[in-house]
Amino acid sequence: MQRTLIIVTTLALDPKSKQYKKKMVDRLASAAAEYVAANPEEASGFVLINRLRDWSAHTP
Repeated sequence: MQRTLIIVTTLALDPKSKQYKKKMVDRLASAAAEYVAANPEEASGFVLINRLRDWSAHTP
């Protein structure tokens, strides 16, 4: 079993979105990677996701 850090954010994570801010997403991902590296007993990896209510109604 592996533990995963899940970060739920309001940032737009889709690079195709007009609201996508690469610098902010990169900073969040970097902070998460640093946390995981410093706390390997807490998590072995991380994932960034948006709040469910921010998901679009269509599926690709």
